[in-house]
Amino acid sequence: MTIADALPRRPTRIDLVALCLAALSALILGRQLGLDYLVGGDAFRQGDWLIHADAGPVRRGLFGSALLRVADALGLDPLAAVVALQGLLLGVIALALAPVVWRLTRAPEWWLLFLSPAFIPLFWGADPIGSLRKEVIAFAAFALLLPGFLASVGARGLIALSVLLFALALTGHEALILLSPAYAGLLWLASGHAGLSRGLRLGLIATLALAGMAAAGYTVAFAQAEPGAICAALLERGLGAQFCGGAIGYLEHTGAEAAPEMSAQLAGSGALMSLVAWALAAAPVLYLVSRHSGAGWVVALFALTVLSVAPLFAVAADWGRWVQLQMVSFGCLLAGLALSGRIVPVRQASPRLILIVLVLGALWSPRHHSGIEEGGLAKQLVYAATEAR
Repeated sequence: MTIADALPRRPTRIDLVALCLAALSALILGRQLGLDYLVGGDAFRQGDWLIHADAGPVRRGLFGSALLRVADALGLDPLAAVVALQGLLLGVIALALAPVVWRLTRAPEWWLLFLSPAFIPLFWGADPIGSLRKEVIAFAAFALLLPGFLASVGARGLIALSVLLFALALTGHEALILLSPAYAGLLWLASGHAGLSRGLRLGLIATLALAGMAAAGYTVAFAQAEPGAICAALLERGLGAQFCGGAIGYLEHTGAEAAPEMSAQLAGSGALMSLVAWALAAAPVLYLVSRHSGAGWVVALFALTVLSVAPLFAVAADWGRWVQLQMVSFGCLLAGLALSGRIVPVRQASPRLILIVLVLGALWSPRHHSGIEEGGLAKQLVYAATEAR
């Protein structure tokens, strides 16, 4: 820690705008979580969490079965258990990232990452329909690795909790396996900073690699399932019939059956607009990289992180979510590099440019499915205010 880091910090105009955007995004996300509970749950935002293997092996099912056992043991209905877990994980992300964000944004260009329309708060605030999916688990795992760079006390415990959460994420959704390279890189940095031996660090990463391969093998072996049997167990617990569709309903589809949807998405304007959204999301992050030392190899690292997630764009239609996976995994890795001193600022950014980008970022985001969510966070705030009347 430098002397400047230890001094009290007076918020700047950029800080106030950024904090306001983050708070408003959290408000929209919290409202969505509450609404989902009040209407009996959403077939995707909560349904995906309730895919279980009680009726037989199925991809994503081990996580759901464990969740149902915990809910039964605590006397909770499954929806309450899912919503509580989602809220808890969102709280973990916020608490873990808050000191990291406040430290790094002493250089205000870091707000270009943390308040990017493709990063954690703003993406969900701008398109809450695509929020609260199982990537929340992986994002919490990434976030928990970062506070240890600021203080050694408790760092090893946070690493252990992070590894456990990432292992759970691998069983929860097969797409999250593709975040393993970025997570392994951040884990290597964080565990080294915490003083773990080289052998133990290699052992952790090897164990995660084996877990990832096992999760991938399980997914391939049990890719399809009969939704009726999975749904029946939820109906018996008092959940609504909407859960028989959505994420659970998709379990009966094969990759071949999904091909027409992907072809239509590629043929329409959504593909071009999704590419534009990706470029708009990546540009401020790469600008941030250019303000630091080692920009060349960090850009190469960005490319590797992006490419590791790229296969998802060919097999699943939620392109906006995949953009978020890319930006969050790289963003957390970049934060780890900065906190560990492996990259340092070498050029100042224009405060006016940062402010303009932040304000414009409230007016758009990648749509969770494809294309651009026009109006972004601002539109969601208008909707919320109108419905509150």
